[in-house]
Amino acid sequence: MSLKTHYPDIRFSGNLVTPDEIDRYEVVTVVNPSYAANWFATAVSSGPTGTATVTVGFKSKIADWPRNVNGIWTTGSGTKCGGTLTIVGQDQFGVTQTEVLVKPGTAAATIAGTVCYSEITSITAQQWTTANDIGTLTVGGGTLGTIGKLALPFKIGGTADVGHIMYSHNGTSTPINGGTIGAFVDATYHAIKLPNSISGSCAITVWAKPTYGSDNESRMSNHNLLT
Repeated sequence: MSLKTHYPDIRFSGNLVTPDEIDRYEVVTVVNPSYAANWFATAVSSGPTGTATVTVGFKSKIADWPRNVNGIWTTGSGTKCGGTLTIVGQDQFGVTQTEVLVKPGTAAATIAGTVCYSEITSITAQQWTTANDIGTLTVGGGTLGTIGKLALPFKIGGTADVGHIMYSHNGTSTPINGGTIGAFVDATYHAIKLPNSISGSCAITVWAKPTYGSDNESRMSNHNLLT
């Protein structure tokens, strides 16, 4: 018999059972996450014309899977690049997040964010000064091993909530840190850090038993993509 039969408040008052009250494992598999450098957007400056906001052209505002973001700067006409990237969007739970990625110096580089986005609503790119052409800036999902992150569709109470991670590349499973997987769990952003950099065909499977207590939250998952 269902809980709603024995506890009418669950049926009529909108009360919900939270993940830590359920004795079960959640199993998530992500197959072939994108490693396109420009999945989200591309920005190109016209040259080192001073500190300026650079127009960003969106390719997609929706992530293939909720994940962190890479800002990839390559040198432009001035052979130097640098600037800031401000990203606004929603995480895997529909909560608005804002993150600023800063590209220091003048050499080409990839800067990885920490926030996981399921949807991006705006990206603002600004180049530094007359000495720094922003060059070409592409915005894609995180792909770097131990830095890139794939978000979980549920909240975890700590790294110990995740009991198993399996990673395969081109059909071959790869051992993860000798079986010590805690370093690949991000309990702050409720995500899994990539065991290896993404390329080719790959898949990641996670088993977790959430202990997160969401008593003071109206809903854990309230993203408009899911409701």
